[in-house]
Amino acid sequence: MGSCYDDLCALVAELLKIGKDAHLSPDVLKAWSDEATKVGERLKERHSLPEESKRNLQLNLINRLGQQDVWKMDLQDFFDMAVVSIRESLGYYNVSIFRIDETSQDLVLTAHAGAYRGRVSKGYHQGIDRGMLGWVARNGRMLLTNDVSREPAYLAVEGLATKSEICIPILIEGKIEGVLNVESDVVGAFDQGDVVALETLAQQVADVVQMRRTNQAFDLLKAEIRHSFGQFIGRSEVMRKVFDLIRTVARSDMIVLIRGETGTGKELVARAIHAESRRKDRPFIAVNCAALPESLFESELFGHERGAFTGADRRRVGKMEMARGGTLFLDEIGEIPYPLQAKLLRAIEGQAFTRVGGEQEIQVDVRILSATNQPLEELEQQGRFRRDLYFRLNAVQIHLPPLRERIEDLPLLAAHFLREACARLDKRIDAIAPAVLAALTAYAWPGNIRELENAIARAALMEQTSCLSQIDLPQVKNPAAELRGIKTQNP
Repeated sequence: MGSCYDDLCALVAELLKIGKDAHLSPDVLKAWSDEATKVGERLKERHSLPEESKRNLQLNLINRLGQQDVWKMDLQDFFDMAVVSIRESLGYYNVSIFRIDETSQDLVLTAHAGAYRGRVSKGYHQGIDRGMLGWVARNGRMLLTNDVSREPAYLAVEGLATKSEICIPILIEGKIEGVLNVESDVVGAFDQGDVVALETLAQQVADVVQMRRTNQAFDLLKAEIRHSFGQFIGRSEVMRKVFDLIRTVARSDMIVLIRGETGTGKELVARAIHAESRRKDRPFIAVNCAALPESLFESELFGHERGAFTGADRRRVGKMEMARGGTLFLDEIGEIPYPLQAKLLRAIEGQAFTRVGGEQEIQVDVRILSATNQPLEELEQQGRFRRDLYFRLNAVQIHLPPLRERIEDLPLLAAHFLREACARLDKRIDAIAPAVLAALTAYAWPGNIRELENAIARAALMEQTSCLSQIDLPQVKNPAAELRGIKTQNP
């Protein structure tokens, strides 16, 4: 409506010329001019904002709402604050938010500021098949009229002097949740600046609604712990099966092979089995086979006697002996040097071994759990892994799915890691923005749970508000990176 004020001035000039030609008195012409000036200044003050000014007002409003910590507000309080803030910041005649009632499918007045006061109350129902509001709710598209007398869909409210109206859909994941309704008492009130501002603000309203729902899901986190073991969290069907298998094997002393990609939590599964077993009060000893050089592997696992080799100035107890009565977890079992695999097999089968440089056989009672991210079958075919050891270790197998195959667990995992990160950083972050959750879901997570934990910790460190609003990820699967709050890096 950038030219509306100029058009009014031209119209007044034309009327004054007609008045002069009609020989009207100077007093009448002056009255016309004064009244036109009042109307023009009112119009100019309220509605002749250039698009850039409206964008600035819109950004100021978003900042104002953000300072109110809207992510933690009661939803009704947020709606009330939003309509008042929009009206005060952009100078509209009336601002209201209608939400769709899930039962009746009617539009229900949720919050309003301005001309509705004393005429329409909260809770007012309007059929979704009526008026401009109903059209927008049915079609999910913006509807604007700068002259309601020419809009067939306009539904008048008794006592209102509405002349222009704009209705913006409130959309969450493509579903229509409600309508942001703005009215003016001047014909030709709205321009593109209003559309840009109001569409952005309607999206912010949608983000807050979605955030509140997400927070409600996060509030169930403690209840979901019953579907976990220690820090291993999940409620997806595939993880429920893993948990059931953990409970089953924990009741026995059978050897278990845990398989899965790097970062899926194989050691957590081993610890969960130990914690649920009869050995839970005895030691749990973990050995990372990939971290041990071949020359030290035998001594690390079985121990050595004094003088067994250069530098062995005292007896050393090995990991297998340390685990007596408890559980020995051999991580990255595929990295065990081939020459030592036979001795490990004999120790597992006989529950006995001798230290390096020793002669006495040491009896132990140890449960063996192992894990690998390698295809042991291929290693066996290549002559790098003994077949008999493979069959001994593979008595029961638990397969851990990668994170990309259990995306429904991601919000719970993100909330869990956020809570842990905040405790370490002594920060309070109570929510995760919808755009961040969208980015987490779109990402492929080649590093699985470990990568997610690090990403959340890094984002928590950088966050300056009470809502996790941005996250840095190397790549996304689709253009979801364009969502607000997502930053990506080149892989």
